[in-house]
Amino acid sequence: MSATAANVPEPSAHILMKQLGELIAASSHALFGDYDVSLETLPPDESPEHGAIAILGFNSDRLRGAIGLAMDHAALIHSTLQVGLFEEDCYDWLGELSNQLLGRLKSRLFQFEVNLHMASPVVLRGLRFQFGDQESETFLRQSYRCGGGAMSVWLDITAQPGLILVPVNNPDPADATDGALVYPKTG
Repeated sequence: MSATAANVPEPSAHILMKQLGELIAASSHALFGDYDVSLETLPPDESPEHGAIAILGFNSDRLRGAIGLAMDHAALIHSTLQVGLFEEDCYDWLGELSNQLLGRLKSRLFQFEVNLHMASPVVLRGLRFQFGDQESETFLRQSYRCGGGAMSVWLDITAQPGLILVPVNNPDPADATDGALVYPKTG
């Protein structure tokens, strides 16, 4: 058992999902804030429809799953134009945003000695994507109003039984100089 996982009764799955939800919300707000796109949280029972979704898989020794970033047409075009790209670049931009979002989550998980390995994003376009309202011990969804439209972030995971996130004394990757390699302490 590592220093970051604790033996706790089964509610640990709820604690873990709450922790991950907070990390994803912080990562989402920071990412879109960097591109001057504000996010307004939608109530959990509001599940907007989306026309495109980017999905990335990830894994570590204690956590694996997928993260998705879905946007309706208005939000996708707004965020694409906001960074000076052309409208036809919107799907590539959605893939890039999802990659940056998971990268930010990965950086935040670093303080808990969870080192994610990330796959490349896959972007799906369709008539309509809508996430269900179910939140569980392995799935969460957060939806936002942004750029005249809506977006959702979802996380679907499998975690080591009993895993909760406990901070450890690791260097903060945000404090590293450009080009520096930062590794979690071991042993």
